[in-house]
Amino acid sequence: MNRLRNAYLEMHPELEPHFITSPYDDLPGAMQTLGIDTSGQQRLGSVFHGFISLPGMLTVIVAADAGAIGGLAALGFGAPTAGVLAAGAVAFAVALVLLGNWGRRSVRRFGPMVEPHFPSPKK
Repeated sequence: MNRLRNAYLEMHPELEPHFITSPYDDLPGAMQTLGIDTSGQQRLGSVFHGFISLPGMLTVIVAADAGAIGGLAALGFGAPTAGVLAAGAVAFAVALVLLGNWGRRSVRRFGPMVEPHFPSPKK
């Protein structure tokens, strides 16, 4: 998509104010398109970006399932309502952290594999 945006801007540079994502296909351009801050200043959008991607949404859904299973297990052991809620919350949090870390490690293992044709300009 970044390469297509670059082609659109080559044909019609006057359209640049209408694009909010990057036309550059290198890593900084792709990260800007994804809404991930690479300037070193952590923004709130960059922190929560992982939750709006497909792997992030699936992580939350699976963690919610783990929370439900944790609550049901506590209920099966005869825990009071507060204990069931606490067990569900703990199971959700543990699953969210474990799955999030696993996903982050699996993505960082691979470097950029595509050679950029339209690198970002040097600042």
